[in-house]
Amino acid sequence: MQYDLRFVRGHNVGRSVVVAENQRLVLGRSRDTNVNFQDPLVSRQHCEISNSQGKLSIFDLKSWNGTYVNGKRIDSITSLREGDRVTLGKSLFEVRSRSPQSNGTTKLDFSAEGSTQEGWRPEKGLPEPANGAGTAAPNGSSSWSPNMVRGYHINGKLGEGSVGTVFSATTTDTKKTVALKIIDPNYISKDSGAKRFSRAVSICKDIKHPNVIRIYDAGESEGVYYIAMEYIAGKEVGTIIHQYGHLSVATALQIGIQITAALQYAYERAIVHRDIKPRNIMVTRRGVAKLVDFGLAKRLYRPMQSVVTMPGEAVGTLAYMPPEQIDDAVHADHRSDIYSLGASLYHMLSGTHPFDEGSFAEFVTAVMEKSPTPVHEIKSNVPPELSELIATAMEKDPDARHQTPAHFGNALRALAIKHNCMGRVGSSTAKTMRLGRSKVVN
Repeated sequence: MQYDLRFVRGHNVGRSVVVAENQRLVLGRSRDTNVNFQDPLVSRQHCEISNSQGKLSIFDLKSWNGTYVNGKRIDSITSLREGDRVTLGKSLFEVRSRSPQSNGTTKLDFSAEGSTQEGWRPEKGLPEPANGAGTAAPNGSSSWSPNMVRGYHINGKLGEGSVGTVFSATTTDTKKTVALKIIDPNYISKDSGAKRFSRAVSICKDIKHPNVIRIYDAGESEGVYYIAMEYIAGKEVGTIIHQYGHLSVATALQIGIQITAALQYAYERAIVHRDIKPRNIMVTRRGVAKLVDFGLAKRLYRPMQSVVTMPGEAVGTLAYMPPEQIDDAVHADHRSDIYSLGASLYHMLSGTHPFDEGSFAEFVTAVMEKSPTPVHEIKSNVPPELSELIATAMEKDPDARHQTPAHFGNALRALAIKHNCMGRVGSSTAKTMRLGRSKVVN
């Protein structure tokens, strides 16, 4: 019997180490070990794993910080079984049995675009969809009434998200048209969901920027939780990509410039969005880009705010998440949003994600260790300078990226001026969008 050690946290995340029959492996920080860790919490020779007589066992080599199996520190030879979790320093791996004939390339069905509105741990893989097949429909899905929220008359459904359904509605007093989001009761019933809802509403009510969706009202009406937002007559950028395949350079630049302005505004108020992606950017018919969905947003430097994301948890959408947000989203800052915007621009221009691996582990490994193919090598019409800007935004090390959204935005604007793209109509087809000029980001 062979075994796989599948690393799901730490420097080796995404890696799978095979332990063959009658094989011994030493794990540690020393270069002489069989499996090397770049982690000061791991001893030079930390532990040994042995696969003998069909049994896998582990032995701690008197390490400083100990070896843990399923959360318990071991002090003697310990047998390992299918599914056991072993922790060394910041790293964690799972034990999986493996047929000797297996090539170890089994693909796992997952969607890198899957919404991850709740905190999840990389070692467990991506969470199941919040509203998967067979689950009860949320309020406002198939069972809704025009007057289910006091003060609003619901006219029709606009779309569904991971935590609720959005409707077109009018206020009963002023007859103002709004987008009314009804929160899924299954989501709000969870402590984390209720906290995220409350925090998102608190954050959004303080944001007033032309490139951020406005929040007018939020609360609870006879058991129904809702958010009344600015009604945007336009499309999600994700929908535009799906419709046209990709966006033109002019369109992508204009969207990027406007979203960096929104992110700079948020940065100056110590707000991190943590879920920048094409589906969270709306474009109006006049070409105004607006950042939406602050459901995962947090304020930095607020020690008294309620803690929702736990240490070691990830939040966001995997296709656009930077390494540090996968490893520990608690410490994500504005540079994480810069990475996600870079990944979104990559998708807009190329029509593909920066990484397109077929399994969760492979995808995470790529985000942590690989550099995506430069955009201009995929689409020849993309200027190499723009490709380089996106690569800088997507550097693995946050310190190597643009250090503020304004820095990134100014670079995009300079490039737009150089290529005569400011205020021009741009699309990947003859069906174009009008894009207005943006103010200079200082």
